[in-house]
Amino acid sequence: MYRISGGFFNPAVTFGLAMSGQLSWKRTAVCIPTQLIGSVCAGAVVKVLFPGDIASLNTTLAMNVNIAQGLFAEMFFTSYLVFVVLILAAEKSRDTFIAPIGIGLALFVAEIPGVYFTGGSLNPARSFGCAVAAPSFPSYHWIYWVGPGLGAVIASGYYRFVKFCHYEEVNPGQDASSPIPSVNGV
Repeated sequence: MYRISGGFFNPAVTFGLAMSGQLSWKRTAVCIPTQLIGSVCAGAVVKVLFPGDIASLNTTLAMNVNIAQGLFAEMFFTSYLVFVVLILAAEKSRDTFIAPIGIGLALFVAEIPGVYFTGGSLNPARSFGCAVAAPSFPSYHWIYWVGPGLGAVIASGYYRFVKFCHYEEVNPGQDASSPIPSVNGV
């Protein structure tokens, strides 16, 4: 959705795009509240479609996971996801059209362990919408904001470092439409 409509669904990814200079802060200030409103609307739709207690849909920490571990897990998994988005979708290349596959796989890989530890939010809007609709905010709900936010900062910092190192010069011409001769002329 990023290349086609600029559609964003995850405030952490939006924040990471802004931190890396791929998205203006003005647009970020519009996108994040819009994402939160959308998550509340989605939570309301779920509540209407599935009457009863939907608090079980909230992202919650596993019994054996403390708040510090949950915060770190959310930060680590979100930084991985945001970095993949930055490299695959924000970078212009011939292969950008397959970015959704790579991003989806990265989300899947992050969710496998994330669900066990923290409910696998990786998205503040996902946790917020369910918590508002339930209504049930666990005392540690803040980790679903701070963890992904810190993860976005880490990912954008790493992305800026990789760009600073000119990673695209390692394999020059990889996006050229015609082959470029090697140094030897072969």
